[in-house]
Amino acid sequence: MDRRGGIHEAAGAVSDIFGRSAEALRGETAVTLCLPAARDRLIENLGRATRTGRHLFSTQIIRGDGQVTPVEVSARATDDSADGTLVCIVRDINGRALSFPVERLRLEDEIRKLHLQLLQAQKLEAVGLLASGMAHDFNNLLNVIMGYTELLARSLAEADSRRTRIDHILQAAVRAGTLTRSLLAFGRKPVQQARVVDFNALVRETEWMLRRLIGEDVELVVELGENVGNVMVDPGQLEQVLLNLAVNARHAMLRGGALTLATDTASPDRPPGESSGGPADHVRLTVTDTGVGMDAETQARIFEPFFTTRQGEEGTGLGLATVSGIVQQSGGVIEVESEPGQGTTFRVYLPRIDEAPEPAPAPAPARLGPRGHETILLVEDQAPLREILREALQLLGYRVLVAPDGAAAIATVRRLRGRLDLLVTDVVMPRLDGCELARRLSADRPGLRVLYMSGHGIDTATRRGMLEGSTLLEKPFSTETLSHRVRETLDRPRPDGGKS
Repeated sequence: MDRRGGIHEAAGAVSDIFGRSAEALRGETAVTLCLPAARDRLIENLGRATRTGRHLFSTQIIRGDGQVTPVEVSARATDDSADGTLVCIVRDINGRALSFPVERLRLEDEIRKLHLQLLQAQKLEAVGLLASGMAHDFNNLLNVIMGYTELLARSLAEADSRRTRIDHILQAAVRAGTLTRSLLAFGRKPVQQARVVDFNALVRETEWMLRRLIGEDVELVVELGENVGNVMVDPGQLEQVLLNLAVNARHAMLRGGALTLATDTASPDRPPGESSGGPADHVRLTVTDTGVGMDAETQARIFEPFFTTRQGEEGTGLGLATVSGIVQQSGGVIEVESEPGQGTTFRVYLPRIDEAPEPAPAPAPARLGPRGHETILLVEDQAPLREILREALQLLGYRVLVAPDGAAAIATVRRLRGRLDLLVTDVVMPRLDGCELARRLSADRPGLRVLYMSGHGIDTATRRGMLEGSTLLEKPFSTETLSHRVRETLDRPRPDGGKS
């Protein structure tokens, strides 16, 4: 046999393996006798045998009767190999391991799929970390904007016309804060302000926004089931799920259509469209549009970050990725069903909670908030934010010591003569983080109260080890929120049971 598989001679014994006579094999090429999928690999193996002098490999041949048979080939170059002649011994391995080549190919295919899944998971993790880091930095900037804007507003008289413009700046900063929560949700951070809410009531409260969002040429139909129940969610994030799904549907109905929101109780393991016959363990939100629909390939990628079908339009590709992140961290499941030209249906399942709904937290008062006289150590590595927080706390009457990092904070406390009532510290800082700083200072000053600040979310602080009895203030926050949280922390009983 030559390096291209041309058969020059064939022993009579091989006729049983190939199902052809030795005479019929002479002049044939091994390539034509192989399974089509294995032909390129056969040429590679024969070329390797020519280069190295010897090579053992397996392949699959097509017998004369059409049967596919796995064989093992031992190819050896002749002593005079200048012409590329090979001596090949072919052995039928059908009896020894009938499925070996087939199983090997199947396993290789599975390994390739797993490798691709691993790469995708690593990509998602990296993008999630990037989103979380961006949210942290953006929250710090928003805190500076909000803080100085509030202080500026208080320097103006109530009747000053400039206060209206300042209020618009504050409102924009607050809305920007909701965007950073989206980034944290995309980064798969746990829900920050989860509480038990009436699911139907929340959908009903969002309805007016949806009607303005989708436009007049899209009919909005809301069908709320009876006794749907309650869920444990962050209301703001669930509102975002509804808005993102509505925006996605709106772009699929550029010429108008209908968007239907329906709620009922069901379980994710039931077939789509089948309602539960008894008590269900999940609340189901069904969002259906009459848009252009999606093919299977698009459906497989819609939850990928930065994947978008909006060519030439605005679209970050983060909308549905964020929706998926929020649903998953809320303990839920999201499904999609669609066909080209037949519209799309999203089904969101969230665990049903038997507890009564919790009232929404009361808004912070418009004034600066409660005052105090205690000594506070403020530790924040971002200088602009550190300065505005120091100024706000001093306006409240507190004695404020500041430090740019954990090491400087420890040095400050060692020089301090007198009591330290409260540590207000950022969680994530270079070298020594806020949680470790709190542990070290509390060891020397038992009973020290601690208020953490973070733009990363509660999971980061929890993972780093928040002290028992301490609380977290999520960035960005207003000076009113800061004043109330500081006062609440100071008025709480000391961790060591002592008196203030």
